[in-house]
Amino acid sequence: MSLKIGDGNWAGKESKIMGYQEEFGKFYPQEIDFTRASTATKVNADGLIEEVASNIPRIEDGALLLEPQRTNIVTYSEDFSDASWTKANATVTPNDTVSPDGTTNASRVTTNAVDGYITTPFIATTGITYAVSLYVKSAGSNNNFRLRGYGASALPSQDFSATSEWQRFDYLMEGTTGGGIAYRIEQNSAKDPYDLYIWGAMVEQGSYATSYIPTSGAAATRLLETSSTSGLSSVIGQSEGVLYVDFEKGAEESTDGIGIALDTANRILFYINSNNLYAFLSSGGVGYINEIVYANIPLGQYKLAFRYKLNDCEVFINGVSVFAETTAIMPTSMDILMFNSTPSGSGHFHHNVNNVILFDTYLTDQELTDLTTL
Repeated sequence: MSLKIGDGNWAGKESKIMGYQEEFGKFYPQEIDFTRASTATKVNADGLIEEVASNIPRIEDGALLLEPQRTNIVTYSEDFSDASWTKANATVTPNDTVSPDGTTNASRVTTNAVDGYITTPFIATTGITYAVSLYVKSAGSNNNFRLRGYGASALPSQDFSATSEWQRFDYLMEGTTGGGIAYRIEQNSAKDPYDLYIWGAMVEQGSYATSYIPTSGAAATRLLETSSTSGLSSVIGQSEGVLYVDFEKGAEESTDGIGIALDTANRILFYINSNNLYAFLSSGGVGYINEIVYANIPLGQYKLAFRYKLNDCEVFINGVSVFAETTAIMPTSMDILMFNSTPSGSGHFHHNVNNVILFDTYLTDQELTDLTTL
């Protein structure tokens, strides 16, 4: 029997992801614990941004979203007519068109020929990277603009061109001495006036933009998402089996891991550290495998399989065997599936998950090749 999570058959409810066991053509539900103690947003099947209640898993484009805690420090992310947004040679018309959330709450911003912009201040920490993002579409023929951290150093501003469709634009900037930064939506480097619809302004501390966090008068925080479930010993192969993970590699900020375990002394997992993908196995507190199986792993989709058996372990990535180990004792009494495991015991898997399968039998080389081929 195998335990499957995802593979196009995602389902969830409060604090649970619904996995399933398959045997002889029959399906048996298996609940997997999930936690996010705040609301969050996702893009729904109609392509609109919608809010999801606390502890409800987010499934987007067939994948489970698992994101770190982030705070949008822009206090009015949708109301650009608010006084917190200073206007210079610019006119803001609120609620002028339908926004990416399907309601008529997007603003039209028009600048004139004299260096126009709108801007809102925030306090940044020196040397810390911030991801700046904004939803934009053209309102007329003047569709070029620039996102800028006025007063920021090290990371430059960036010019963009909007189209007739909503797009999310983002770039990175760095905090400067003194802490004061203004987030500007300004004319491009050629100082061309613009005529744009805008919505969903966001500034978050981190090296990449995450899902949108709405604000209305104060900064808002989306809390950490994680998953860890015990009591699965009957579906986790003990003496032999396969850990299979299909995921979309995102920008990595800290050690990220996913695996099966009894405790910190008995575990099998994949984890990412310093942008290297590792395979790890420990038994009775002894580390038998801690190997880089993909160095400097780029963004993209990966299908991973970790086959394990006494003195017979092998890792397949995207249809290719990349590592084998012939001297390894198996962990004992594994009963936990973790989306938050690393060799040190802490960390969280912050990448979109398409599919996880726990096989309790030994699969052949050909089966693993077929299973992991993109």
